[in-house]
Amino acid sequence: MEYFIGIDGGGTKTACLFSAAGDSHFSPENSKFTIKGDATNPHAVSFPEMKNRLKLMFQEGMEKWSLSPRHCAGICAGLAGVGRPDDEKQAAALIQEAADELKFPEGITISVCSDTYVALRGALPPDAQEGILVISGTGSNSMGMASSGRTFKSGGWGHILGDEGGGFQIGLKALNHLTRAYDLRGEPTIMTKMAQEKYGWTELGEIRNFIYSQPLDKKVIANFAEVVIEASLKRDKVATGILEEAAEELIIHVESLHKQSEAFSKSTPVMVTGSIFTYSPIVTEYFRKQLQVRNLGQFSIPCKSPAEGAVAIAREQYNKNRKVR
Repeated sequence: MEYFIGIDGGGTKTACLFSAAGDSHFSPENSKFTIKGDATNPHAVSFPEMKNRLKLMFQEGMEKWSLSPRHCAGICAGLAGVGRPDDEKQAAALIQEAADELKFPEGITISVCSDTYVALRGALPPDAQEGILVISGTGSNSMGMASSGRTFKSGGWGHILGDEGGGFQIGLKALNHLTRAYDLRGEPTIMTKMAQEKYGWTELGEIRNFIYSQPLDKKVIANFAEVVIEASLKRDKVATGILEEAAEELIIHVESLHKQSEAFSKSTPVMVTGSIFTYSPIVTEYFRKQLQVRNLGQFSIPCKSPAEGAVAIAREQYNKNRKVR
């Protein structure tokens, strides 16, 4: 049985989906044929380590479902951190090495693109020729695809230069509000008490040592977004304001894509994904309402997973190669 491999390679985890070549439409059962692994962002784990991790997932999937390497028809890897042609070329060469070592067919179709692109392709409704995907997790970014196939990007600048509307910026703004409230320079908020309980601080002044006395992973700041969301559900004014500001930044992403291309209109499907949209009804509802008010598109739930989007791209590349031959 011929099959395709679609990869959603993120900065913290990777999903590797095996899908039968004869299955022209995805089904919920496909999620059963997914191998989960560690991060494969080549700039975070190195390009050689990315290759090794993907190779292990290929092996695990073939062994688990008794698949022959000779029957693999194509591979598409959507990888975090891969946004330039040089990155794509280097990653593709290493995946080709892994394919050769595993004795995949000669001339197997291998394509590499960003994890955002495979997420967009997975999110698009089956009959849609264009669409926009907005992502808000630890960071934020967006991508739109016109009916011509051309893509446009906004955001994705990282937590220092950008990521507005993402968990890191939400958490950072909240912590800043706590210090302002402590000095009586800002409004009081229940997040002060919640922070003290969460981190075991006797008094809020301990926040200084928490931030500056050790190297701090950005996820620690981003995780504070959970406190913001919880406080907003209790109708805390400061927390609600922070989340509405975040939602506005995410709307600006969509406006940016409209400015980049006239292909997008009020009927364009706009999908959202990421933990902030998942857990914050304030962000989601503000975003949904502003899409309608500003005629920026039709709010839509992603149809399929990023890994399924990668499989769709693998199929396309395989069919193109067959036509050329």
